[in-house]
Amino acid sequence: FDLLPTVPDLQSAWLLLLYCASPRVHYALWGVRPELSEEFADQHDKSVSQCLAALLQLPSLPEEAVLRAKLALRHGGLGLRSARAHAEAAYWASWADCLPAMRSRLPDLAAVLQAHLELPGGAVLPSARSLADARALLVEAGADLPAWDSLPDKTGQRLPTLPTPCVVGSACRLQPWCPQP
Repeated sequence: FDLLPTVPDLQSAWLLLLYCASPRVHYALWGVRPELSEEFADQHDKSVSQCLAALLQLPSLPEEAVLRAKLALRHGGLGLRSARAHAEAAYWASWADCLPAMRSRLPDLAAVLQAHLELPGGAVLPSARSLADARALLVEAGADLPAWDSLPDKTGQRLPTLPTPCVVGSACRLQPWCPQP
């Protein structure tokens, strides 16, 4: 963010902010529980606003301008998405993307996670609790989300189940990587 205002071409600096610097945060939001990423997301949003102000050669932006900048391009904004506003959606989407693969490859672990997600009083595991909270927030905002057990993989087909290693002592005779035949 500090170097973007030093780019000599304003259009290049703007495109770097829009397509590189601003969305880069979403990779972190996918894997970090929203309550742990709040301060980071707030700081990122502040840095984006400060960088935009510097590109426009202004000391700061009015709050209305910051809000408008966060609107999608198709809605008349600048497309600088808010990390804070998207944290829950990014976290939920990441888990929704990997749960089908987990169910296929690690069914026992997926079953434990799903059981925590479906507990009536709330999940016990912090990640599952955050995931259930994110889902509830998104549903409250109007999102039509599938149930955890009906999430399809990206192709719409079930993923192949990987073989489970059979460990006898320290060696497995059914897998080719076993140290002892």
